Formats: sequence, C-alpha cells, structure tokens
Amino acid sequence: MMKSDLRDITDAVIYIGAINQDAQSGAMVEGSFWKYADLNSPLQDEIVSNRYFSWEEKRNRLDGSMFFVPENDYETAYNNGIVTKEVCTGENHPEVLFRFSIKQLDIKGLTIDFGESFPLTFEIETNVGRKQYTLSDSEFVTEDVFEKVDYIKIIPGEMSHGITRLRIEKILFGIGITLTGKKKIISLEIKEKTHPISLELPTVDVKFTIDNQDRYFNANADESVINFLKRGQQVKVYFYQTLEDKSIEKVNAAYAAMDTTWKDKIDTAEFSATDRLYQMDGIYEEGIYRADGISAYDQLADVFLKAGLEKDEYSIDPYLKTVILHNPMPKDTYANCILLIANACRCVMKQDRNYKIIIKASFTPELTTSSNAEAQYSSSTRLLEKVDITEYFDWQQSFNRIDGGLFFPPEGEKYEYAGYVSKVISDENGFFTDNPVISLQASAAFTFFQLTIQFGNVFPQNAIIRCFNNGSETEQFATNISSRKHIINHSFMNVDKVQIEFTKASAYNRIHVHYISVEETSDFVFERDDLLEEPTTERQSSIKDIIAIRSVYSLPAEQEDVFSDTVTISDNSKQFKIEFNDASIPVSVQTVILASGEEGSEDQIVNYGAEIVRYSNWYCIIKFNNPPKIATEVELKIKGYIYKVSKSNYILNINTTGVTPDALDNPLIDSVDLAAKYTEWCAKYYMATAEYNLSNVLGDPVVESNDLAYLEREDGKLQGIRVHTVDIKFSGTFDGSSYKGRSAS
Repeated sequence: MMKSDLRDITDAVIYIGAINQDAQSGAMVEGSFWKYADLNSPLQDEIVSNRYFSWEEKRNRLDGSMFFVPENDYETAYNNGIVTKEVCTGENHPEVLFRFSIKQLDIKGLTIDFGESFPLTFEIETNVGRKQYTLSDSEFVTEDVFEKVDYIKIIPGEMSHGITRLRIEKILFGIGITLTGKKKIISLEIKEKTHPISLELPTVDVKFTIDNQDRYFNANADESVINFLKRGQQVKVYFYQTLEDKSIEKVNAAYAAMDTTWKDKIDTAEFSATDRLYQMDGIYEEGIYRADGISAYDQLADVFLKAGLEKDEYSIDPYLKTVILHNPMPKDTYANCILLIANACRCVMKQDRNYKIIIKASFTPELTTSSNAEAQYSSSTRLLEKVDITEYFDWQQSFNRIDGGLFFPPEGEKYEYAGYVSKVISDENGFFTDNPVISLQASAAFTFFQLTIQFGNVFPQNAIIRCFNNGSETEQFATNISSRKHIINHSFMNVDKVQIEFTKASAYNRIHVHYISVEETSDFVFERDDLLEEPTTERQSSIKDIIAIRSVYSLPAEQEDVFSDTVTISDNSKQFKIEFNDASIPVSVQTVILASGEEGSEDQIVNYGAEIVRYSNWYCIIKFNNPPKIATEVELKIKGYIYKVSKSNYILNINTTGVTPDALDNPLIDSVDLAAKYTEWCAKYYMATAEYNLSNVLGDPVVESNDLAYLEREDGKLQGIRVHTVDIKFSGTFDGSSYKGRSAS
C-alpha cells in the first residue's frame, strides 16, 4: 500500500456536523401526512432510495426505478421520508411542523433535502417570527440563526414540478461544514489506540488546525458557527488518494465527536474531537447476580440499550452468546462495563471508523473441517493437521504411479490417514454429478488473509469460495487452481464459516486434499524505505505466571440491614432511590418514627404502604403508596441479603523463572473454566515480549489499531506485529506518523 509515490498525492477532508442535538433528537413531527410517510427517518440521516408511485404531476417514471406501494403493509414500506397528505396548489399549502421537546433552543443553520419536487419559495415560521426563502434545487442550506425557538414550521409555496406533495427526505437542525485542501487544513493528527486484551478503553483522538483568516470561526461574533459548536457533534475525516492507475481511493480516517473546547486564534482555529466511548460516561447500575447465568451477548446488549445506542451503532460477536456470566455487573460507566465484558470474553473492543463500537473475539477460534461426501478411506475432519498422508491406488485417470508412493487398499477398514478424498469422481469433461464441498467452521467469527489448500498427486481446476457469518452468506468468488499447493490471498473479513466447492477437475478424478491452513496476518508491510528513522525494539522480561482473580458470589443464611437512614416522607416526596455500597438483594422495608426523647416515648413502627418497585444489586426504588399528609421524618430500614464475595487466584504457570504481572481482577470471572481460557488468552499477550516503536514513518491511513501487519527487519525478514497504536500526522504529506505494536506470530 505504501510502495507508490503517487499515494502522496493526497487531499484531506474534514466534516463538522454543527447540528443542535437537542433539536435533532427531540423533534416531533406534526401535520397531515400520506399513509406511507416515514416521520422518523429524515431526522436520522437515512437515505431515501426506493420511491413509490403516486398520483402527482411530473412525479412518476417508467424506467424501473419506482415501486408500487404495498397494500396496507406500512411496517415493511420503504423509507420515502416525510410526505404530506395533500398536494401543494395555489390555494393549498400543507405545512410540516417540527416541535421540540426542549424549549428555547438556539439553532445555527438549517439543512433540508426536499427531493425531486421542491418548493420554489417557502416560509420558515417559529414562535419568534417568519422568514421567506427561494430555492433553485432540492437541497436547502442556510446559516441563519433561529434563536429561542420552540418549533420550526415549513410552509411551501409553488412546487418545482407543479401539483405535488411536499416531501422532506432529510432535515438537519444545523449545518454541515466541510473543510478541504492543504491551504485550509494546516495540520491534522489522528491517534487511535486499542488494547490487545481490552485492559484499557480504546481511544480515538482527532486534533486539527485550520486557516481562519476569513474569520469564519469568530468567537467574538454571536452568530458565528463556533459559538454553536457543542460536545458530541460529529467530526469526520477522509483522505482522497491518487493511486498508481490514476484512480482515486477514499479512505475513512476517523469519525469522532467534538470535544468540549475549541480555540479561535484570529488567523487560525484549533479543534479536537474524541471517540464516543469517552463521552459514554453515564453510570450502568442494573447489575444483578444470576444463578442460572446470562449470555455475555445479552448482558452487553442491555448495557448498550441503557447507554442509549441503537442496534446499528454497535456490533457484538455472536460468539458471546456461548459465554455465560453469573456475577453482577459492577456499578460503573457504560464504557467501562463494556470493556469488562470484552475483556472477560477474550474480545477486543474498539470504535471503528464509522463510529460503531465493535466487540470482536480476539483469539484464533477453534477450527473444524468437514465435507458433504467422501470416500471410505477419507477423513475430512483432520484437514487442519499437517501430517504424513497415505495415498491408495484408485481407478482415476493420471493418478496411479509406480514410484512406491502409493499403497494397495487394506482388507477390511484399517486404513492409514489419507486426508480428504471425495466420494464422487468427475466425468469425461471434469464435472461432478454432485460437487464435492469442504467446509471450514470456526467457533467464533474471525478475519484472515490467506487460505492455503494442499492437494494430492492430482489437483482440480476450479472452485467457488463462499464465506458466511452467523448463518448468512457474506461473499462468494471463484478461484482457478494451477498447482498442488493453492494459495488464496484474500481478505476473509469477519467470517465463521468458509465453504470450498470444487466445480471442475481433470477427467475421471477425485478431489484429494492433504491439508488446509489459514494465515491471519495481512499483506501490509512496513518496508525499510518507509521508515524515516530506525524503529526501536523493547524486549520485555520473560513471564513466570499469569494470575487471574476469581470472584464467587454466595448468599448468607440470614437477612440483615442493607440500608438504614432517616428520610422525610410526604405526598410530594413519596418515592426514593436507595443505593447500596455492596451487592445486595432488598427484601422488605420498615419505616419507624423514632422516639422523641421525652420520658415514656418509644419508637413507633408505621405503615405507609412501602413497596420495592424496582431493584438491582446496587440500588432499589422504594415507593410509599399511603404517605402521610404532613411531611414526616422516619427511619427507613431495608432488610435483605448482602452477597458474600470470596476471591481466589487462578494461576497459569508459563516459566520456572521470570516476572509475574499484576493479578488480573475482572469481577465477572467466576468459574475455573472461564479463568483458564482467560489466562491462556492473556498469556499470549504477555509472552509477546517484543514491543516495536515505529516513531517516524511515511504513514498510511489505511492502517488501523489492532491490525496485523509485517515489519521488514534489518536482515530483510518479515516480523509480524499487532499494531495497537496509530498516530497519523498530516500536513500535506504523512511524514512523522508513528505506529506501535507487539510481536505476533
């Protein structure tokens, strides 16, 4: 990827979505709408692609690009955006109103895509006033400021296509700012970091400085866009690179969220953005002990749900459905809870360059092989073993030889291992009545870049490769075979099953396969010519032991006070959230009016209809159904169980001498089985004793943190490395970029 000087012909593009998130996420659409209208998608930046026929002027086309509406099936209808029920005429002007759940909003700019038929004139009404606009194409963008608004109403005039409905295919309460070119973007730095075994939160940090001589970002001008920037607004970075064949390659380099500070320095302006995990700082407190367990997949989905993420904003490896957790999630930030699950389940956690949070198995999964039909002496289940093969004489064309390498089949069924041999033999044209198929199945989805098939004395001519993930086919391609050792260099991305279907061989032949192997390292190479400085190699001490702490929960025999304190109850204060210091199960509630201290006074138990309406192991919600009319101070006691947590060390011995890293204390690790798999996984990280620092490199934005790549060493040999830190610096070229990684086999 870094061989051609032409890759240095690069343009950077930075997009800032200066969108008022309170308006965008809290807008309710009001009006009279077509029954197939979609009132939500235009607010969520979803594209309208499959448009429906409708009785409107200059609307319909007969080129196959339009669809008939489904009969009364609104749920499966394609997104056509917001569409008014009535058409726009000289007398009729159907309105669309967006009412905000939060009042008195200040919005800088408005972006609307009206679709093919757009209003030539229209008005925008708010609770403050009206503004009139004219249009010459479907997309409307204004940088006008709408101050202290509770709603925005669109009132159309004459439509460009005549008598048509008003459509809004996309609306943004704000503007998108695009910064392009070396003159505008003075400097840009993108730093990604992903911990190989998820001991630290992954990070994406973007910093850029732009030319501001036009004073577009002017902190002293009230209506300047810089005064409408807010934490969490989108920042996207792309690179457009010219390749050797003159084609343009677009590289998604970063997708981050605006940080809390930005600077106007008169001639320049500085901005920074971070990953979404940094901003997922709300607290997850729904942890609960489950004796029967919960799948890590379901637990993780609940954390994402409570954090407010939609299903298309994260990806969980289906492998996590097989991992069962019992211990309660600790009370911690959403981001840290996600990290704990990823770490306990031997997954890597990262935010990809489309702003999606990825939880992905980070170990080579267990692989098995099988076939659809094989000869009596075949054994397709052992194809991953590189062992000696015994080949038997068979009635196949050009197969038998008299060099002593073939054996007569034994009497009975005591065959030596012969690899895979198909049951069916090809016909005179090399085709099969039922194509032989070998399947490679993984216990978890993974990515690899090379598939090697070692054939026997004869080899087939053609095959089809099919890739699957979670039961769905993701890719299919053909491959031509020209030698006994067939190497397929291809990006097998996130697959858990690969099928090899042999479609043609030589005449009258079976398929003979001795072994199959996969290679996870990519073909990306940091070559010597790309290194502006010699990389440094830091050797770590050898590891003696890996220690994981197991946390086993159990209930005590007797109940005890899990909470005791005074509260004031009244009609206006009758629901309380009580938090626990230790994981607990609340069982019953008692309220006591304490003795006044006067002679003869006693504590008085009162019944205000206390009820535990919701709880986890870290809190409960108490509601008083019959509170006193007058505010009354009482002692609130909650009886229940406080879990006992016993901790023990699971020790994996690696060497007789060496250092022992700090014990790994993940509170979700409870069983010996989970601890054993966990320590073996962590051991591979600690045993990779070489840390490589490529401090000054002609960088390439295609390399991401957690990628496997090769480093060309001084002796010309290639060293596999797992890249964990990427620091791309761009100021017209990628000079000065840096990468860090650990040795990988």
